[in-house]
Amino acid sequence: MTIKVERKASDWICLFTQPVREHLARSSLLDAGFEAFIPVYKKTIVHGRKQSDVLRPLFPRYVFARSIAISCNLASAYRLIGVSSFAGPSLAQSFVSDDVIEVLRRRQDAAGVVHMDFGHLKSGQRVQVTSGPFAGFEAAFSETSDQRRSWIFISLLGKANRVLVSNQQIEAAA
Repeated sequence: MTIKVERKASDWICLFTQPVREHLARSSLLDAGFEAFIPVYKKTIVHGRKQSDVLRPLFPRYVFARSIAISCNLASAYRLIGVSSFAGPSLAQSFVSDDVIEVLRRRQDAAGVVHMDFGHLKSGQRVQVTSGPFAGFEAAFSETSDQRRSWIFISLLGKANRVLVSNQQIEAAA
C-alpha cells in the first residue's frame, strides 16, 4: 500500500525506532533520500572508577525525518531498517512542525550536542526537597543526571550523601 501525503516541505515526521536503533534508522533514512535528525545530549557515565561522557538520544527510540520532495512516499520510511512505526496512532498525527526542530537545532553546539537548560540551579546551590522520602530536607545541588533527575548532596548521620532525585522534587532554597 502506498501512502502519499501532500504537505509543506518544512514538515517533519516523527518515527518510532527499534530499541537502541536510532542511528541505524537514521542511516537508513539518509540512504533512502530523507533528511534525518536525532537530537542528542551528553551524559556522564560512571563504571567503577572510570567516568566517561557519552551521547544519548534526547528522545530515546524516536527519529525525526523529512523528504526533500514536497510529495513523498512516506510508507517507504516506515519500512526502513531500524524503524518500527510512525510515532502517532496515525500518519497525520505523526507530523512535527519545523519550528519544534528549529528550537532543538538552535540549542546544538558545533558537535551536534543539544544543550538543554534543565533548571536554573547551579552546582553547590542550596535546594529544598519538597516531596518524596527526603521531603523537608535541605541539600546542596550537584548536577543534572538527565532530563528528569538531578544529583544532590543531603547531610544524613553527619555525612554528605549523594542522592538522585526527580527534578520535580527540588526547588531553590529561600
